[in-house]
Amino acid sequence: MKSPIKKPYIYDTPQGIDHVIKTLEEDNIENLTPFKKDQLDKLNRDMKLSLLKAEEASVKKFVNEDPSTYPSNPEQRGRLMNIQALEKSLGIPHDSGRSFKKTGALPLAEKKPDLWKDVIYKSMSPIEKGQWNSSERKKGYDGKTGSKLQTKPQKEIFKPVDLDVISELTPVIAQPEKSVEEIIKEKADERLKREQDFYDRENGTQGIVALTRPD
Repeated sequence: MKSPIKKPYIYDTPQGIDHVIKTLEEDNIENLTPFKKDQLDKLNRDMKLSLLKAEEASVKKFVNEDPSTYPSNPEQRGRLMNIQALEKSLGIPHDSGRSFKKTGALPLAEKKPDLWKDVIYKSMSPIEKGQWNSSERKKGYDGKTGSKLQTKPQKEIFKPVDLDVISELTPVIAQPEKSVEEIIKEKADERLKREQDFYDRENGTQGIVALTRPD
């Protein structure tokens, strides 16, 4: 089933960039000074800004004779959604006027149109909407609004209990197979064995070193 939205490569999204920076932080966790943390945060923002500029440049200007420039085009939809996600991650207000002038999706009005509701979702055919909604529902989201679906609590099913059977059951207390003394001795022997193995690996087993071997 072909998706009505062609999503970008994962590392060309704000989530992908966040993953890369987080990996860098975890790999250098022992030497992560406040200065290095600030540098990684700056790198995160710079990467997103650079990607935002590239995505805005890649959005095709609307041409009536070219269907690939329509907001209904899967690639155009993917770019517009990624631009919105990057702007949200960076805390940059979306410039609806500039965006809609370029895409030609809607005439400018006093009320700024919503990119998802008024452009991308509205441009889908009934079949595309059905495919998209079905795919998003499986992930737990409303395909039209993008909000997380509320799951109804499952009703607990009570099965009838046979009281006669319960009365026949006699609790059985399992006896420990080993005494406390035996368990303590086993643990001590295991620890001594680990210490001896470590000593042998570090010092060898021949000569005078054997005299100081743990016993």
